[in-house]
Amino acid sequence: MTNEKTADFFTSYRKISEMWEKGLNDFLFKAVDNKELIGLTKVGVDAHSRYVERLKRNHELIASYWNLPTKKDVANVAELTIQAEEKVDMLEQQIWSMQDAFAATFQEQQTLIQNVMEFNQQMHNELIKTAKGLSADVKKLGNEITEAADLKNIEEMREELAGMKEDLEEMKNLLKQAKVQPELAGSST
Repeated sequence: MTNEKTADFFTSYRKISEMWEKGLNDFLFKAVDNKELIGLTKVGVDAHSRYVERLKRNHELIASYWNLPTKKDVANVAELTIQAEEKVDMLEQQIWSMQDAFAATFQEQQTLIQNVMEFNQQMHNELIKTAKGLSADVKKLGNEITEAADLKNIEEMREELAGMKEDLEEMKNLLKQAKVQPELAGSST
């Protein structure tokens, strides 16, 4: 039962609202259609706009004498503030992107430096290995040269000994001849 009363109330309220809306629309349409009212409204609006313009000029004049901000000044300041905030936001974004770029570049540099250090370490290790190998080769060559020099010295000594042997043989032969000749010289006397 209460649902029916509520529904009836809203239905009747809607009908009354529609009637009022239609009546007001008709009244406004007739009022706007009146040429005298339009002309009178135009004169009133023109007078009012001149009055408002004069008030604005006087207000700006008084504000300039007393150094007070006007609505226009406040609007300009608000606009400049908004522009400044937008520029600050843009700068912040640029700074963030630059920081990200710097971080990425720094990371790349660190990686590059690490790679260069590893390469240098490898080169150093290879240089040490090569130096040790060359040192061993130099020692071998030195030993071989020493052995070759020793062999040469031995060969020279052998030649000298051979020469001395020949000299000794000659001396022996000369001594034998010298012994044989005095015997020959003694037997012939």
